[in-house]
Amino acid sequence: MATPTVKGTNHPAFAAVRALFATNVQTGTETGASLCVSINGQTVLDLWGGSTSTSTRPADWQETTLVPVWSLTKLLTALSTLLLIDRGQLSPTAAVSTYWPAFTASPKIQVRHLLSHTSGLAGWDAPAPSPAEIYDIEACTARLIAQDPWWEPGTASGYHILSYGFLLGGLIRQVTGRGLSEFIHTELVVPLGAEGGFYLDVPEREWGRIAALVPPTAFEMPTLEPGSVAGKAILSASGAVGVDSPRTPEFRHAEMGASDGFGNARALNKILEVVTLEGVVGGKRYLKEETVELIFQEQVSGVDLVLGQPVTFGVGMAMARPSGPSWLPDGRRVGYWTGWGGSLGLVDVERGVTVTYTMNKMDVGLVENERARQYVGAIYAALEGYLAAAQ
Repeated sequence: MATPTVKGTNHPAFAAVRALFATNVQTGTETGASLCVSINGQTVLDLWGGSTSTSTRPADWQETTLVPVWSLTKLLTALSTLLLIDRGQLSPTAAVSTYWPAFTASPKIQVRHLLSHTSGLAGWDAPAPSPAEIYDIEACTARLIAQDPWWEPGTASGYHILSYGFLLGGLIRQVTGRGLSEFIHTELVVPLGAEGGFYLDVPEREWGRIAALVPPTAFEMPTLEPGSVAGKAILSASGAVGVDSPRTPEFRHAEMGASDGFGNARALNKILEVVTLEGVVGGKRYLKEETVELIFQEQVSGVDLVLGQPVTFGVGMAMARPSGPSWLPDGRRVGYWTGWGGSLGLVDVERGVTVTYTMNKMDVGLVENERARQYVGAIYAALEGYLAAAQ
């Protein structure tokens, strides 16, 4: 079998990052992946390589290959909501029921609580939606917004594995009359130059570009105590969506908005730059400075009730400090999130750096990937040399 190849470009200062990526691809540490880094709006590394599957006749990973990015989808759903906040159509501190009369879960739940996983609606009361039922977005949303929160809204985070997209997608539909897929495509993907590189509801003509996932033999999962928030949330999600779901037409056409996006690193980088560049991309302002600042206003910090590990959530994404993984860069305005098995979106407003990574070989962890850790370390080790060369 031929040695897997790596294609793409990089600034000379990031040669070590390319070498690391190539080694991972060629040794099988990666099956296939894409990695993109931009600094102050300039792409300094854009790589892809490996294979789209482990079949006997694997296809090469192409520049346009798409892969399920799982919970990185949440970043785009959050950005869509932030656009409405920026335009004055939503207030982060207003009760959700102000905009959504059918939302009877609790009058205490504010828009910012949905964005920061603190609403108390981390999943569905039993019986959880089945794999067939989860794609009925209207019915699943109606159930969710009528149930009591599992804890006092705003007092703690409990990762909204699937419910995040149903709640925010429903709110966006209430305010705009538009579906989440259409909103993301027309308000983020197309204007930010990412067309063809990210989809929620993938057109069937594009299915041939989707890479097959390579799951580990077993996933690391927290111990689930029956009746606990973690137990209810994880069981209600895992009973509806699994690692094989992205192969199905139902998942590929879904608009759940929390875990069902398909994309590549380059497209995600272009979209997330809107945060890193403080709202201005290509001379056009998409978000006001105060909206970007809102993202980094700490909402909660502590052990997440679902993930069972420390997390600090701002408004729409997690913050690297004080509770993020130690391998993330320091800084008050450094945000991130990951996708199941390890895909990564990192926005570093402090240094103007955006890092995105997608792959099909999933790691054992729910929210971390050893290869992402390696890449981030190598990228920031190279950053000083790049900045010196740019002067």
